[in-house]
Amino acid sequence: MSSFSDFQPSSSEPKWNYDVFFSSSIDCFVIRSLKSSLRDAEIKTFIDDDDKKEIKPAILRAIEESRTSLIVLTKDFGDSIERLKRLQKIMKCHRRKGQVVLPIYYDVNLWEVRKQSGRFGEAFEGLVKGTCVTQKEQMRWRRDFAQITSLPRWELSHLEWSSNNAIIINSIKRILDNTSLLFIARHPVGIELRVKEVLQLCHFVENV
Repeated sequence: MSSFSDFQPSSSEPKWNYDVFFSSSIDCFVIRSLKSSLRDAEIKTFIDDDDKKEIKPAILRAIEESRTSLIVLTKDFGDSIERLKRLQKIMKCHRRKGQVVLPIYYDVNLWEVRKQSGRFGEAFEGLVKGTCVTQKEQMRWRRDFAQITSLPRWELSHLEWSSNNAIIINSIKRILDNTSLLFIARHPVGIELRVKEVLQLCHFVENV
């Protein structure tokens, strides 16, 4: 798990308009099922339906105004600049506002993301070579890959999804319930410990 020492709490209580910002690079039964479960659980969710489209101000605001971000990482995640911009914004909110980030690895493993290897690496390197991406942008995205892979996570395949969908929803609800008071104070104390305690209650794979 990344350190909370670089968090920069704002001088006033953050404005949360959403419980979850949900970003996914695939549209299949798995994702439709999760979207439906979020609605059924009455979790106020901003759903980013097409993360390959240009990232608009409304998307950036939704990320900033969400208490948590649920992001699905897949083999082709790194082939879109717009997806990477979303990841960059999410991780920035994680560092500066203490936003809880909940990664789901869908048919891709942590090491492929962390090292940009395998099919994940091929997709990312293809983007880097085929577009006008600056060295600075590459470094930022690689940093974000490193940081998100340090977080507790779910690792799922298509066949595992049906049995884990309810676990994910229940875990999100528990996180929301237990983090609702984290940012009331102007200078909150104990954020790192509280978040770790909450995550330990959930069915995450621990960071490696």
